[in-house]
Amino acid sequence: MAKTKRTEVATAIAGMLESHKDSKALAKAIAAYLVANHQTKDLDAIMRDVMTERARGGVVEAQLTTAFPLSSEVKQRVQTLLKQEYPAAKQLVYQEVVRPEVLSGIKIQTPDKQLDETARGKLDQLTRMKV
Repeated sequence: MAKTKRTEVATAIAGMLESHKDSKALAKAIAAYLVANHQTKDLDAIMRDVMTERARGGVVEAQLTTAFPLSSEVKQRVQTLLKQEYPAAKQLVYQEVVRPEVLSGIKIQTPDKQLDETARGKLDQLTRMKV
């Protein structure tokens, strides 16, 4: 039996997200499918594809990574930035991730763009530079 293409899986998941009410049950069903079809190693790529597919439908998802929880002022500034970047978006969805190892600043990831203004990101950039 042929393996289902990653993009086809992502398109199906994106469609289910729009109509499914029980997100925990959906997550379990997706996990079971990926395990049964030996596609768990593709999970990150599949989820990026899901985000891309949802963005085509007007739902732009962003992951916001910071060292500390975001203030309402910063959230508002991020929302303004994303609205400028994605003017056709019908809905903006944020996932906040707190990771102390980023030290300070913010990293914003969308399906097709990334802005890394974290101290960790800047330090990593410096270590990659050849002097």
